[in-house]
Amino acid sequence: MQTTGNLGLKKPEGTDIVDIADLNRNMDILDNAVTGKVDKVTGKQLSTNDYTAAEKTKLAGVATGATNYTHPATHPPAIIAQDASNRFVTDAEKTAWNAKAGTAVATTSTNGLMSAVDKTLLNNNTGFGTTAGTATAYTLTLSPAPTALIAGLKFSFKTHIASGANPTLNPNTLGAKAIKKPNGNAATLALNGVYTVVYDGTAFILQGEGGDYGTATAADVLAGKTIGTEGGLATGTIPLKNTANGVTGGSAGILDYHDAASASIGPAAHNDSTSALFMQILPTGVNRLAVDRGVFFRVKESNLVPANYLKGKPMFGVDGAIVQQPSAVAALSSGWDGNQLYIRIPQGAYLQNTVIGSPEITVSPALARADSNIQPGNIRSGVWIYGVLGTLQPSTTSAVNLIMKGGEGDGTFPILTIPAGATYASMCGSLQFYTGSQSNNANKVSVFLQNAAGVRVSLYSAQGGSNLTEHQGFYFDRIQRKIVTRVSNGGTGNPYGTGSHGGWRNSYAMDGQLEMPDGGVLPAGFDANGVLTMYAIISGAYGGGYASAYANGYMIYY
Repeated sequence: MQTTGNLGLKKPEGTDIVDIADLNRNMDILDNAVTGKVDKVTGKQLSTNDYTAAEKTKLAGVATGATNYTHPATHPPAIIAQDASNRFVTDAEKTAWNAKAGTAVATTSTNGLMSAVDKTLLNNNTGFGTTAGTATAYTLTLSPAPTALIAGLKFSFKTHIASGANPTLNPNTLGAKAIKKPNGNAATLALNGVYTVVYDGTAFILQGEGGDYGTATAADVLAGKTIGTEGGLATGTIPLKNTANGVTGGSAGILDYHDAASASIGPAAHNDSTSALFMQILPTGVNRLAVDRGVFFRVKESNLVPANYLKGKPMFGVDGAIVQQPSAVAALSSGWDGNQLYIRIPQGAYLQNTVIGSPEITVSPALARADSNIQPGNIRSGVWIYGVLGTLQPSTTSAVNLIMKGGEGDGTFPILTIPAGATYASMCGSLQFYTGSQSNNANKVSVFLQNAAGVRVSLYSAQGGSNLTEHQGFYFDRIQRKIVTRVSNGGTGNPYGTGSHGGWRNSYAMDGQLEMPDGGVLPAGFDANGVLTMYAIISGAYGGGYASAYANGYMIYY
């Protein structure tokens, strides 16, 4: 079933069943729609806009022929009413008005109005007046009168009194400002002087000033010469002498001179902080000191000090400080840096020769022993070196043979001894240590090196379990404080000292023993001098071989 788009009338399709109710509904909708419509009259049509009764009444009031009125294109000026706010302008008046300057301030390239600042500066460019007030606080009434202190304001004035220190000027009660020279120093004004100043925004700067004059006075200037001062030119008063010792200056090629009257070395004589030669000349009058004690010329030489020349050879009355040593002098001290022996001698000059033709330094045996290696144990027995008798014995050998098994019981057993005179020692042979398995792990083997004071260093320690360790001999160096070995059953072929503890296996800080450091270097708390003995402690063997130690070989000492 379809419906129409405007009124929604139903439109049955071919498959729909026609219902009389639908037809009646469509008729009712059409009838209602027609009721609100007007009839169409020939020659008339409906307006596209709404047309009300009020509009029809208004249209009826329009006069007949009203549509024929034509508005004129122009009107005479007389019909226009003018007042104070509305006037006609002629072409001439308009041209004159357009030619006038705008409200913009004039520049150097464009006409315009003058600013208030420029007007003030222009009015007072020729301002002048005479001061009043005090020598340090001038007041001034200018004509024309400025209205404000503006940077660039320029005027002139005449002083009624000479200025004091740091004078100020207050023109037309606009504020007191300092009067300064161009270099920034306070100005000095003379009585009845006429000055021109420019205000820089902070102070009034004098124009035409060249700067300070300095502190020189007539007494500092040669007679006949002048110098500028704050008070004007001043003529010098120092007389210039032109003769001395019969020699007259002024002639071509001849100069005035004065012979030195005396000479001395500072600093004490002349309150001088440097060491210098002072020469006194005859008074010349060129320097004001000439009238009392003469003039000294200082010839400065930093090397002219007592420390640079011999004692007993005074220069200009001052003795030298360098002591001349005799032909043979004893050394003061000595030192050894591992490569060279240093001998320290007394300071001074060595100018006197012995019978061999040169100075000599004598060195005592104690000073000659600056190298700490000059010890009895490092010198062959019976040999004296610098007062030290050697105790080092020639190379010797001894057999090492120790077998300790569990069946032989517990105890502490010496394995080998390194004599006190041996600097180096080497064992050629084998050291074996064993612990077997026990249920209580009480069996233990501990091997250590003990010095003459009873201090022990751990070399090997094992307890319980099944442990077998073999060391292939060892090498000892008393100078380097080192004892190293190699474990054959824990890395065959490794060089001596490989691994931690210098090759010694299972070195522990226990039972009062020191632990062997890396590299096999003996601990700092272990004195390597004197007799050294290697011990083995066996405990928990139980007579059944659960702990044992074995040593076999030869010891070589040298």
